[in-house]
Amino acid sequence: MLLDTERQVITESPNAIRLRASSLPDLLDCPRRWESKNIYKKYLPKTEIALLGTAIHKGTAAFDLGVLNLQEISVDDAVGVAVEEIWQPKDEIKFEELTQADLEKITKPLVTKYCNEYARTLKYLAVELTCPDLLISDLGIILTGTTDRVYQDEFENIGIIDVKTGKTAVSADGTVKTSGHKTQLAVYELLTAHALGCDLTAPALIIGMQTGATAKAQRIGIGTVKNAKDVLIGNSLEKGVLTHASNVLHSGIFYGNPKSMMCHVKYCPNFLTCTSK
Repeated sequence: MLLDTERQVITESPNAIRLRASSLPDLLDCPRRWESKNIYKKYLPKTEIALLGTAIHKGTAAFDLGVLNLQEISVDDAVGVAVEEIWQPKDEIKFEELTQADLEKITKPLVTKYCNEYARTLKYLAVELTCPDLLISDLGIILTGTTDRVYQDEFENIGIIDVKTGKTAVSADGTVKTSGHKTQLAVYELLTAHALGCDLTAPALIIGMQTGATAKAQRIGIGTVKNAKDVLIGNSLEKGVLTHASNVLHSGIFYGNPKSMMCHVKYCPNFLTCTSK
């Protein structure tokens, strides 16, 4: 796999197709759903669960950016950033099971817990790092994306961190759910290495934040994902995920997957007219 080694934004590549790191799971799970969102720009209102994740991301990022830039904000201010997002969302939100008041009750203790107990245990080199576009010339793909965190371990190895929220993000024994995230993390590793101009030798981490309704179910943990990039590049026995993604993109055959767990009117803007289900 040939990577463009110049650390610059790619402005011209007529035959390459842009692929956001966050959209790769959609492409691999159901190409037709990916097509409807990324080619035809069809969107559904965001769910309140998505809003909850966005609020937590913004609150924790505000605190970490303050520490990184030596312009610290208080924990209360970080919570305030998250709460403001809940009550003044920038996107259309479809509330079904939870109200904004419910979201606030979940967000406040989680952001507070993160700031007080986790934020300073990790050495961040970057927060919400917008990476330069990365051209993979032989696959005809331009990868784009933003990495949640870049960290440095005690041995000065550099790695990435992704913040994941959800009702099943952290089990009762503190184990973080890492399955299903390896491919996306691998893309973020490629993009971050490209942005920083160095190899990432520390494992990718997931900060899991369990968004339960009760204090007992509002847990935070850290999970480790090693050798994530292997799944992208492949080996002599099998091709990597990016090769498969490139084949789908350049073939123009965006087939549907009716067995997908996301094959639902709530998640797919193409659901009502899809002929695959």
